[in-house]
Amino acid sequence: MDLPSRLRGSFGASRFTVLANASRKDPVPSLAIPDAGTQFRPSPSATPSPSLTPSPSVSPFATPSPSVVPIEAVKPGAIPKAFADPGLWYQPSGADADLPRQFRLPLASTDGGVPVRGRIMLGWKGRLGNCMFQYFTARALHELLGFELVITGQKDMLTKMFPDAGPRRAQKRPKGFQPEGGGETQTFNRHVHLDVFGIAEDRRARDIVLNAYGHDATYFKHFLAAGRRWFNAAGLDAGGLASRLIDADDLVVHARVGDIAGTQIAELAKGRGNGLVPMPAWYWDGMIRERREAIEGAGGNATLRRIVVVTEPKGEKSAPVVSLVQNHGAVVTSQSIRQDFAAVLMADRVALSCSTFSWWAAALRRKREVHMPQLGICDPEFPIANHGDEWINFDAGIAGWSFHNALAMKERPAGLEKSY
Repeated sequence: MDLPSRLRGSFGASRFTVLANASRKDPVPSLAIPDAGTQFRPSPSATPSPSLTPSPSVSPFATPSPSVVPIEAVKPGAIPKAFADPGLWYQPSGADADLPRQFRLPLASTDGGVPVRGRIMLGWKGRLGNCMFQYFTARALHELLGFELVITGQKDMLTKMFPDAGPRRAQKRPKGFQPEGGGETQTFNRHVHLDVFGIAEDRRARDIVLNAYGHDATYFKHFLAAGRRWFNAAGLDAGGLASRLIDADDLVVHARVGDIAGTQIAELAKGRGNGLVPMPAWYWDGMIRERREAIEGAGGNATLRRIVVVTEPKGEKSAPVVSLVQNHGAVVTSQSIRQDFAAVLMADRVALSCSTFSWWAAALRRKREVHMPQLGICDPEFPIANHGDEWINFDAGIAGWSFHNALAMKERPAGLEKSY
């Protein structure tokens, strides 16, 4: 079954049997919302919603590709020749079948490779989600170049949650990827284009200082299967709270409020500010409507068991969260950072705020549905202040992800238009 591009996703039988069959001990009352019936399997006749943009991914129902495939998804010239050999690329399957074509990592050699001199120096900028992007970029460079990965900030920032996400020793390099001489220190700041392949093409021994976020999917999307190993989340829900709280037929909404509560969407619509704003109540109304229309238009059943809102304590009484409770019968949970991350991770259907925290929680595990706003810095067209060559793009081509253009929704307030 081949799906229309805007509705491609992993809508087959659920992989999350642990959620569907878990005994429920909810900290919030369960609502009388009927269980979902027929699984959503969109048909090619579905009509697109004007504000709903799909991620152009490979359909999980298509015939599996061979393990070695041409790099047809990569623009000519975008991948340096050293990394363009089709034997270095593969089409993921199984738990990673939602991902676009991936580059085989690591390139390390244990049989007569040449020792590498060079360091990747990583500090931390921002909170957990941003730090995950920074480590992810640094780790990809480490695997490609073999340089030692040195963490100059608090070393346990990530390892408390992800034990494998720590410093790494230098690796030997296989034939064809061996170091060549020495070079000057390279420093990358803020949202600068972090062309991972381009940086790794220069094999000279040097220090690479990463003070940048690495938010551009153009460069990171080909390493996501490896990222799921680096951020091994197997023990994240060790206490079982997320498994008991979240059912396979729930929609989990991550409502980011607290740290960006003072920003105004009217200014953001003009391309001003830092590009972050709490998603307003009307956005959630529109996103839920667009989801329902897309599924029902494809002949599926859009019924949810319930909506579960994950938010920080400051967000529990915010207008968007109150609206979700009053107008959509949502229930609210606010736990530790670890438990909130696990709740989004373990869910089969999620709706995100513009948040790197929830982006990673959604991306680390294959899902049926992921809904993300196309607004502010989550809109590639948003003009980042003093941007220079900076760029942010969170569409990594993962199957099942949809991007909702908030400023094109009919629910938006009169006069609120995108003007950048």
